[in-house]
Amino acid sequence: MALSDSRARDHAVILAYVTAFAVATICHLFDIARGGWLPYTKYALGLNVFWTSLTFLDPLAIVLLLKRRRAGVCLALLIITVDVVVNDRGPFVDGRIADLSEAAARRIGMIADGVVEALLDILQIGSKP
Repeated sequence: MALSDSRARDHAVILAYVTAFAVATICHLFDIARGGWLPYTKYALGLNVFWTSLTFLDPLAIVLLLKRRRAGVCLALLIITVDVVVNDRGPFVDGRIADLSEAAARRIGMIADGVVEALLDILQIGSKP
């Protein structure tokens, strides 16, 4: 009985990974349909390429998880690890002191350039939450 419980748990974990990668693939496809190739323009080119490449890597992870479990788990863990590191870091670049949301950047007309020189007025000094 313990073996079948273990197998059921393994299948449930694989199903969860497959579902997550399928949803991620759909999200990346929508981003490309909406924003064109390399749609993540507010990020550096390397991050833009990485997230766009997930459109191909996520489905590959699904196939490998279903056909070659060990290779699928390795690719899935690699994708997740890199994604967490990249998402945790954000679009920050040396020399920049402020990052704007896409809406704020659009409002001041800096979308085309991506990076602009600006004068910042500190209205209030606060503490980090």
